[in-house]
Amino acid sequence: MIKKIVTNLYFLVFLNGVLLTSLYFFKEEDLYERDLFNAIVKNIKSSINSDNKDTFLLQSLKMTYELLHERLAIFENAPIATIDGNFSFFSVRKDLMAAKGACGSNAKVLARILKANDCDVRIGQMLVNNKYGGHIVVETKINNRWIIVDPLYNLYFTNPDGSLASFKQVNSNWEYFKKQVPQGYNYNYNYAGIRYANWNKIPILTPLIKKSLDLIMGKDAADHLSIRPKVLRVHHFLFVFGSWFYAVLSLFTFWLIYKRQKV
Repeated sequence: MIKKIVTNLYFLVFLNGVLLTSLYFFKEEDLYERDLFNAIVKNIKSSINSDNKDTFLLQSLKMTYELLHERLAIFENAPIATIDGNFSFFSVRKDLMAAKGACGSNAKVLARILKANDCDVRIGQMLVNNKYGGHIVVETKINNRWIIVDPLYNLYFTNPDGSLASFKQVNSNWEYFKKQVPQGYNYNYNYAGIRYANWNKIPILTPLIKKSLDLIMGKDAADHLSIRPKVLRVHHFLFVFGSWFYAVLSLFTFWLIYKRQKV
């Protein structure tokens, strides 16, 4: 039965059409989202009139807070129908619009803005009350240093010399840095620890992947590998993956047509 379905030309032509339509949809969605974030980056650059990376980061942080803070109050408890439900890698455009994921949405929007400006980005899951994932923060690389920021609170930390602080610096001297947090801050977010990927999410499989990466990249590099920023452009990812599948499917379809014509 499966063989008959797979080799049925009517089914294959229909499937080719569905995939081609899906690829068009993915491409249009990706271009739309790309232009949205390019417009945000352009606006930020025009407001700071500077190429300084520290300034761009802080203005991007502020922009994210301003865009999402009021929207969270509006949409936080509002039921909004969505076809992908709780799918963890849905379009960042939805985070930009409704901010329903609170700290997660803020982190993804800021990361998307920074990546639109070709910045290196990591999204980290903070250790809160001995559990990872209680809060989400963003790191970006400036002058070979990873700077930590919290877009939910429009929060960044400065060292005594005025330089922007890294997670390690905040972690090692929380008593000093906690004086810089804004009013209403949740002090359970005390920078006790951070991870960049949940390697225990799928039993056996993801721990095995992590061990392989430890051997290939080195343990420290694998520990600091942040996967989520690499798939923020979800429609671009689906377009690339779908294009490969469509190429294989169309080649198989034409081969089957040629074979039957020859017979």
